[in-house]
Amino acid sequence: MQPGQGRRGDSAIRRGRVRRSLVGAIAFLLLPGCGQQTAAQPIGADAANEAETLVWTKAAGGGEYAMTSRGWGSGNTSYESAVAYRCWKAAKGYDCLSASSLAFGGSISGPEREFARFHAETLPTTKDEAEKLVASDGYSCSYREYMGGIFSETIMSGGNTLIRHSTGIIDYHPWPKTFVQHYLIANSVRGTGYFDCERLSQAIHHGSLATMKTTTIRRSWLD
Repeated sequence: MQPGQGRRGDSAIRRGRVRRSLVGAIAFLLLPGCGQQTAAQPIGADAANEAETLVWTKAAGGGEYAMTSRGWGSGNTSYESAVAYRCWKAAKGYDCLSASSLAFGGSISGPEREFARFHAETLPTTKDEAEKLVASDGYSCSYREYMGGIFSETIMSGGNTLIRHSTGIIDYHPWPKTFVQHYLIANSVRGTGYFDCERLSQAIHHGSLATMKTTTIRRSWLD
C-alpha cells in the first residue's frame, strides 16, 4: 500500500494543540455569566494550577516517569485529558517519549491518543514545559478507538503536514521503519526522528497511560 498524502495546514490538531484550545474554550464557558447553567467544577486537578507540576519517579526497567491528568464536568459533558512521559538518559540530556489521551464523556469513539518523541536537556518540571519541547515537526502517530481502531502516522515540516497515513484493523499496514527514516532524510525534515510508534500505541491501547512506567515500554523503541 502506498502511503497517502496528508493534508497541509492542519498542524493545530497535533502535539496537544487541540488540548490547549479546548482548555481555553472550557475556561471561557466557565466564566460567570457565560451561560445559564451552573458552571461545572474541575476534577482531577486545581483549575488555577495551569502549570500542572510533573513529579518524576524511577520507572521499572530504567528511566524516569511522570504523569498528569485533568478534567472538567461530569457525564456526557465531561472532558478529560492526561499525558504520561518516559525519559532515559542520553549522551546529552534525556531522550523521551510522550503519550497523551483526550476523552469526552458520552463519546462512542473512545479516547484519542497521541504519541511523540522529544529531547530534553533536563527533565521538565511542568506539563507546559514538556509540551514546548515536543517539536511540531518530524514523525508522530495517534490511535483512535473508532470503527475497530484507527492508527495514523504523520510527518510534518515547517508546521505543515507533508504526508499522513491511516490504517484500520481490517487493512492494517503501518509504515515500515525504513520508509520513515528515508522520508525524513530525503525531505530534509528537522524535528522528531523515528521511534516505534506502533508498539508504543499498542502497549497503551492494551493497558493505560500508567503502562508508561512499566517494563512494557522499551528504550530500544527509540532506535
